[in-house]
Amino acid sequence: MNNMGKKSEPTINKCKEGENWTKVSFKPDLAKFNMTHLEEDVVALMKKRVIDLAGCLGKTVKVELNGQRVPVKSFLDYVNLYLQSALKSRPDSLPRITEKVSDRWEICVSITNHIMTIVNKKNKNANLKAHTVKNHLWVFVNALIDNPAFDSQTKETLTTRQGSFGSKCELWQEFLKKVAKSGVVESLLSWADFKQSKELSSDKCTLILTEGDSAKALAMVGISVVGRNYYGVFLLRGKLLNVREASHKQIMENAEIQNIKQILGLQHGKEYDSVKSLRYGHLMIMTDQDHDGSHIKGLLINFIHSFWPSLLKIPSFLVEFITPIVKATNKNGKVMSFYSMPEYESWKESLGGSATGWSIKYYKGLGTSTSKEGKEYFRDLDKHKKDFVWVDEQDEDAIDMAFSKKKIEARKNWLQQFEPGTYLYQKE
Repeated sequence: MNNMGKKSEPTINKCKEGENWTKVSFKPDLAKFNMTHLEEDVVALMKKRVIDLAGCLGKTVKVELNGQRVPVKSFLDYVNLYLQSALKSRPDSLPRITEKVSDRWEICVSITNHIMTIVNKKNKNANLKAHTVKNHLWVFVNALIDNPAFDSQTKETLTTRQGSFGSKCELWQEFLKKVAKSGVVESLLSWADFKQSKELSSDKCTLILTEGDSAKALAMVGISVVGRNYYGVFLLRGKLLNVREASHKQIMENAEIQNIKQILGLQHGKEYDSVKSLRYGHLMIMTDQDHDGSHIKGLLINFIHSFWPSLLKIPSFLVEFITPIVKATNKNGKVMSFYSMPEYESWKESLGGSATGWSIKYYKGLGTSTSKEGKEYFRDLDKHKKDFVWVDEQDEDAIDMAFSKKKIEARKNWLQQFEPGTYLYQKE
């Protein structure tokens, strides 16, 4: 309110023995943050900070939030919040190995990509690096550090040198043996074997590019059907950059463009006659069946064509994933799916202009599809995958006309020739 210009003396009251406690309260100056109220994400962050505090203090202090005891009474309780969340996507439990080294150090280790397999031989050729091992482990550390220093006010990264911690964390050999026997070694070797086999068959792998969180969620549901071995998902944040009219600086600084290049393993200036050198042999676009979704598809085609036109000529490299816009279900359970409004209107017209006796469901976007429907789509994946087919050099001219600033008049004439009653996809 006044930049903390006013302050008052603390209020100290006598309390009964055994009731010692400290209460800290504050009232944020919301105007300083361009806020009129505490938004949900801010409140959630505050709650997390309190839970973090309860996890660090453990049994020594009771922590309350808004008059309610926080359901975290120990460091292990705190760790379990993360592990229980991970369990939602897997049927088996996650192992955890804990050790309280001293009053200043408490450690817990768990395996993330937990695959309990039996390895009967040593793999001397497994090229495992430190970051690979870290990706297979969760390490939780509760430490008391002398005069800790951080890289920012959010205090997310500790910058204090190890020699200034004020104590050492010396793990017992028994603890390290338990970690080694937890399955992490087997998991790493299985991962190394799979990575090698995947590199030899990358042409079978598909990268799914999704429009927004809803599309990503639907793709993840679908992957639970087809498996993760040959499918990856990458979330696109908004519309892609029109690289045809962008500067070199804009392209190099665009995170989406650079991420796609890195994930696919694309080499600038290379002419591709096959997909064997890529990490993924297929690029599948998963967007809403609306104008924005079509624009994103076009921008992706434009991106590939601008730098690697030869890739578009490789059969099945670029595909799209289509979902119904309308579903009609009759009383006998028969389902009709339509992938464009003209297709649906044509069907309804064939019934005399009315869909009486049919229950109609309209899909605003991919987020309208249920998890059950997502699984159904991926069980019949070939039905929902449509290849972008390169016919001849006229395709090249069409892409250039659609996205070049120099072809404005030609683009206007092209758009004026659009016939609303046409649709791209065949009826079921």
